[in-house]
Amino acid sequence: MATTSESNQKSAASLLNPEDYSAIKGILLSYREDGVADPLLPADVDLNADGLADSWALDENDEVVIRYGTKLEDTVYVSDGDDAIDHEAEA
Repeated sequence: MATTSESNQKSAASLLNPEDYSAIKGILLSYREDGVADPLLPADVDLNADGLADSWALDENDEVVIRYGTKLEDTVYVSDGDDAIDHEAEA
Protein backbone atom coordinates (compact mmCIF):
# COMPACT_ATOMS: atom_id res chain seq x y z
CA MET A 1 0.00 0.00 0.00
CA ALA A 2 1.24 3.50 -0.78
CA THR A 3 2.55 5.68 1.98
CA THR A 4 1.05 9.02 2.90
CA SER A 5 4.11 10.89 4.11
CA GLU A 6 4.23 14.63 3.60
CA SER A 7 7.15 14.28 1.19
CA ASN A 8 5.19 12.35 -1.42
CA GLN A 9 1.95 14.29 -1.49
CA LYS A 10 0.77 17.84 -2.11
CA SER A 11 -2.57 19.66 -2.02
CA ALA A 12 -4.34 19.50 -5.37
CA ALA A 13 -6.58 22.52 -4.83
CA SER A 14 -4.32 24.93 -6.73
CA LEU A 15 -3.95 22.61 -9.73
CA LEU A 16 -7.60 21.79 -10.38
CA ASN A 17 -10.55 23.92 -11.27
CA PRO A 18 -13.44 23.64 -8.79
CA GLU A 19 -15.47 21.31 -11.02
CA ASP A 20 -12.61 18.84 -11.49
CA TYR A 21 -11.69 18.99 -7.80
CA SER A 22 -15.28 18.22 -6.84
CA ALA A 23 -15.56 15.37 -9.36
CA ILE A 24 -12.29 13.74 -8.24
CA LYS A 25 -13.21 14.12 -4.59
CA GLY A 26 -16.61 12.54 -5.24
CA ILE A 27 -15.04 9.57 -7.02
CA LEU A 28 -12.52 9.00 -4.24
CA LEU A 29 -15.16 9.31 -1.51
CA SER A 30 -17.36 6.83 -3.39
CA TYR A 31 -14.54 4.27 -3.48
CA ARG A 32 -13.91 4.84 0.22
CA GLU A 33 -17.62 4.30 0.98
CA ASP A 34 -17.37 1.04 -1.01
CA GLY A 35 -14.61 -0.17 1.31
CA VAL A 36 -11.38 0.99 -0.32
CA ALA A 37 -9.47 2.42 2.66
CA ASP A 38 -7.03 4.56 0.67
CA PRO A 39 -8.35 4.97 -2.88
CA LEU A 40 -5.88 6.30 -5.45
CA LEU A 41 -7.14 7.64 -8.78
CA PRO A 42 -4.33 7.77 -11.35
CA ALA A 43 -3.64 11.16 -12.90
CA ASP A 44 -3.64 11.23 -16.68
CA VAL A 45 -0.18 12.88 -16.76
CA ASP A 46 3.04 12.77 -14.74
CA LEU A 47 2.31 15.76 -12.51
CA ASN A 48 5.86 16.39 -11.31
CA ALA A 49 7.72 15.17 -14.43
CA ASP A 50 9.83 12.59 -12.58
CA GLY A 51 8.87 9.70 -14.87
CA LEU A 52 6.71 7.98 -12.23
CA ALA A 53 2.93 7.74 -12.16
CA ASP A 54 1.08 10.13 -9.86
CA SER A 55 -2.40 9.78 -8.40
CA TRP A 56 -5.15 11.75 -6.74
CA ALA A 57 -5.84 10.72 -3.14
CA LEU A 58 -7.63 11.95 -0.03
CA ASP A 59 -5.76 13.32 2.98
CA GLU A 60 -6.81 12.87 6.61
CA ASN A 61 -9.39 15.67 6.16
CA ASP A 62 -10.85 14.16 2.97
CA GLU A 63 -9.31 16.87 0.81
CA VAL A 64 -7.84 15.94 -2.57
CA VAL A 65 -4.05 15.66 -2.70
CA ILE A 66 -1.54 14.53 -5.28
CA ARG A 67 0.24 11.34 -4.29
CA TYR A 68 3.55 11.18 -6.15
CA GLY A 69 5.22 7.98 -7.34
CA THR A 70 2.32 5.55 -7.15
CA LYS A 71 2.12 2.18 -8.87
CA LEU A 72 -0.80 1.71 -11.25
CA GLU A 73 -1.66 -1.60 -9.56
CA ASP A 74 -2.16 0.32 -6.27
CA THR A 75 -4.84 2.52 -7.84
CA VAL A 76 -8.53 2.01 -8.53
CA TYR A 77 -7.83 2.13 -12.28
CA VAL A 78 -9.71 -0.51 -14.24
CA SER A 79 -9.41 -1.13 -17.96
CA ASP A 80 -11.51 -3.46 -20.05
CA GLY A 81 -9.38 -2.80 -23.12
CA ASP A 82 -11.66 -0.18 -24.65
CA ASP A 83 -8.90 2.41 -24.31
CA ALA A 84 -6.54 0.41 -26.54
CA ILE A 85 -6.17 1.56 -30.13
CA ASP A 86 -5.84 -0.96 -32.95
CA HIS A 87 -2.92 0.56 -34.87
CA GLU A 88 -2.90 -2.23 -37.46
CA ALA A 89 -5.99 -0.70 -39.04
CA GLU A 90 -4.10 2.55 -39.57
CA ALA A 91 -1.52 1.03 -41.95
